[in-house]
Amino acid sequence: NRIIVYSYDCNYLNYVTNFPNFSSISSHYQSYYDAGVTYFYSQGAINDHVSALTYMRMYVESKLMWNKELQYDELASDFFKHYYKDAANALQKYYDITRNRYDYYIKAIDQSIGTVYASISDAKIWEKRVVDALKNALDEGLNSIEYLKNKDAELYDTLYFRIKREYLTVLYLYLVNWRGSFTSQEVSTMLDEWHYLCDYFGLTKTREGGTGLPF
Repeated sequence: NRIIVYSYDCNYLNYVTNFPNFSSISSHYQSYYDAGVTYFYSQGAINDHVSALTYMRMYVESKLMWNKELQYDELASDFFKHYYKDAANALQKYYDITRNRYDYYIKAIDQSIGTVYASISDAKIWEKRVVDALKNALDEGLNSIEYLKNKDAELYDTLYFRIKREYLTVLYLYLVNWRGSFTSQEVSTMLDEWHYLCDYFGLTKTREGGTGLPF
């Protein structure tokens, strides 16, 4: 007499590009609750072999499973404050740009949820100026912890790599959509950083089915 739900919400496209379920996940949980679901397993939320704010999602979605009345954005802000410390404001900005961009695209441009999913990392959403803004926010985060290099090297390293993990999304969007905007040397440098960070974190670098990256 129990309903157990397994949610398949982890796709290659949101291994490195954020999946825009910020506004919908709470209502999904409410629907499960109303239907009598007693156990919910979210593949996307527990997959730590990907980037795209994975640990924020784990925290927020875990909290919502216990109390679906909580607000997603408030939980995300709480996570940034404690996880990124001095870089919290910068990562909040990174999150806001990401969230607002998807909201804008869905409401103003594309009313088809299926299409926005198919275009999740498309240049139509991620214009270069928007990707630049994401990078600037992460750069701001790194600058905010620079003083820790001499004051607390261990904390600096921890925060540095927490922030660098999110650079994978920026690198991916540049390399997939805006490679022509960079010199061959800049592209080579980005590719080197992409592979270094993926290997450092032990992240997935292939699509489902085993096909490789598009670069």
